[in-house]
Amino acid sequence: MEKSATEEFPCLRFKRARESIVWSDSWLSSEANLASAHSRTMGKKNCTLRITDLKESDSAVYKFKFITNLSAGGYTGEPGIQLSVRGPLLSVSDQSTYSSYNKTLKCSSSHLLPSHSTYVWYKNGQKILYEDSTYSRQHRDKQNKQSFTHTLTPINLNVMFLDFSPSLSADPSADIFEGSSVTLRCSSEANPPANYTWYKKTQTSTLQPLIRASEFLLNNIQSSDSGEYYCEAENQLGKRRSTNLNVDVKYPPRRPSVSVNPPGEIVVGGSVTLTCSSDANPEPSYSWYKDNLMMPVGHGGVFHFTAVRSEDSGTYYCRAENKYGGINSSSVHINVECEYKIATV
Repeated sequence: MEKSATEEFPCLRFKRARESIVWSDSWLSSEANLASAHSRTMGKKNCTLRITDLKESDSAVYKFKFITNLSAGGYTGEPGIQLSVRGPLLSVSDQSTYSSYNKTLKCSSSHLLPSHSTYVWYKNGQKILYEDSTYSRQHRDKQNKQSFTHTLTPINLNVMFLDFSPSLSADPSADIFEGSSVTLRCSSEANPPANYTWYKKTQTSTLQPLIRASEFLLNNIQSSDSGEYYCEAENQLGKRRSTNLNVDVKYPPRRPSVSVNPPGEIVVGGSVTLTCSSDANPEPSYSWYKDNLMMPVGHGGVFHFTAVRSEDSGTYYCRAENKYGGINSSSVHINVECEYKIATV
């Protein structure tokens, strides 16, 4: 029989003399020896015993014993009725699916329980305020790989899962300077633990793994290492790709170069453009110099003569600067010639 149920032992008697009749779960002769949960129906012919709210302690052999008003009158029914009370066998099953964001656990009984039954859930030995037979929580909860127990049947659940997207971080997370070192980290909540592979985005669709580890060290980092990196986490449930992590390497300007357009001979009144260019991160600002004196004009890396004059002849160079340094270009010489020359005889 199940706990909390009710058991009834029907009994009829045929009265032949004055007698007292009792039920007993031992060799006792007084009804006062029975538990208060034992209910007796005593009538002229009815001697039924009903036990409500059964407990495991009610397991016993029950015998009907009656005593008559005769000096030697008495009888005990043999061999008696064996009553075995046991609790329901409980089990916990995982009702969630891999595509679900919820983790759902269900507690089931091997027997039909009363409709008013409540459940007590435990997580790592701590009681959870949850009384339903089904326990559900967010699948992405970082603690969903813990042990869950029911009051009567503790079990350890080995829940297999893999985060929807691994998380990325860089150390240091501030500006990354050329020549320094930076560590990229990939992490994911997964069971079994995930294996990681690092990639760098390229212009082509063919990607080659950079390293197979959760950490990727870029030592003595160069401007060519700038770009977008991502990792893949993989376990028995499949692969998950992270978002992209942008590595932006900062560095001072490279030596600028100066070009003159149009090239060749420069004639008074013509249009001339000087262009200064340099590679730097962040982009540099430019200033122009003529014969070692800074020019008050010039926009960015371009210095334009709308109508060049003879006094514009000289030696020019530019300077490129950002917050990490500055450097001068090589010099170029401009020689402005007159449009007309006096012929000699």
